Amino acid sequence: MFAGDWVQKRFGSPEIWRKRGILSVLVSTILPFVTCFGFALLAWKLQFLGLRNCLKLGVAIRVIGQLPLIISNGIFLKISRVVVALLAFSWLVKLMIIAVAVGKYVH
Repeated sequence: MFAGDWVQKRFGSPEIWRKRGILSVLVSTILPFVTCFGFALLAWKLQFLGLRNCLKLGVAIRVIGQLPLIISNGIFLKISRVVVALLAFSWLVKLMIIAVAVGKYVH
């Protein structure tokens, strides 16, 4: 969401970015849908119904999953701090959108 081409061109070191091809674009387009499906399935299996519970689940996933991974990558890989911050913010937004959608519409 917040870490697309414009970030790569402005804040990236050329040696860390892979060349883009149709397969990489396709896979990176499908993965957020996998996240949505997994979140909905997990919320359903754990009976985390309702907006508040789904938001809590989204924050928990964020804290134990993506955030430590993104920060670790930012520490050890040659990635701009701006890119790390945007990736972290992007995942927070994605999870909150998924949590709201599941909390409101999946029962």
